[in-house]
Amino acid sequence: MDRGIFYPLAKGLRGGESPANHSRLVRQAFRSHLPLSFSGKEYKSKDSLKENTGKQATQGLLDNMLYRAQGRDMLIIAENISTLSEEELQEFAEFFAKRSYSIELYCCLRRPKEWLNSLLAQRVAGEQGPGLVMPHAIVDLLKQNAGVAARARKMESWQSDCHFFSFEQAIAHPQGLFANFLELIGLETLELDVSRRDNSRYSDLAVRLISQLMSSFGHRTFSVQANNLFLYLQRLPLLKQLPGRSFSLLAREVKPFESRLAADNEWLGEKFGSKFCDSSARFPTELEPIDLIEALELLQNSHIEYDNVRQAIEKVLRTWPRQ
Repeated sequence: MDRGIFYPLAKGLRGGESPANHSRLVRQAFRSHLPLSFSGKEYKSKDSLKENTGKQATQGLLDNMLYRAQGRDMLIIAENISTLSEEELQEFAEFFAKRSYSIELYCCLRRPKEWLNSLLAQRVAGEQGPGLVMPHAIVDLLKQNAGVAARARKMESWQSDCHFFSFEQAIAHPQGLFANFLELIGLETLELDVSRRDNSRYSDLAVRLISQLMSSFGHRTFSVQANNLFLYLQRLPLLKQLPGRSFSLLAREVKPFESRLAADNEWLGEKFGSKFCDSSARFPTELEPIDLIEALELLQNSHIEYDNVRQAIEKVLRTWPRQ
């Protein structure tokens, strides 16, 4: 980037180089241990880094990035930084301090209910996620016992001048969330020619379909190219094409989280105002019916090289509520 900011790019599983997400890089460089559920995935950048690479080697990659920055400010986008422990955050700060870098932290906050839906969807279907089935993803989040407010407090405690901004307001920017962030840090997006990116998510049908397929097959290897079912499903265009509303927990599924959501909304409202809250939002009580003919046509026109996967997808579609 111009105007003194270095932005190391990274490719995700679906390709594309911007905006880069350095979450896996940060996790491997500073986490004291890595969850086994993430094993086998690969972080792709100009420098090769595979999951479970040692901390020292990963921090060496960061040193290489800093060298290429040549003294300019470096932009790191890592949405998982709020999951680091206090000790790991301290190590993060000390790493950059020893290299004469200070930290200016910007945190994008989602409203609690939308945050919960997004986090569940990421754990089941997300590119950075472990590919859990729905019940396991819910248990995983309950064990963490940390919602939006807890993470925001941790970030504020770590960096007292942390800048918080609303996700809902950011995505309303004509050029999207990333352009909104660039403006927050003082860059003119028109000068940088930042185009609005498609921030669409998997539909509710797609997320639950992936969960059911993972439950049926697990991470069973299909071929060297496919690696495992989760990575194979990530590359299927069909899953981005399936119609319907964005993923949402149902009212009966969200009950274990109700007290946490209420506490988060109360704290965020007192701290930042109503634009950060969604206490009046309601979770749907039933799955959204689909146009079965449309869904089956999408399936018929999709290239799926494994018959058992195609048959399993069709079975889910035929048992889904219909319009």
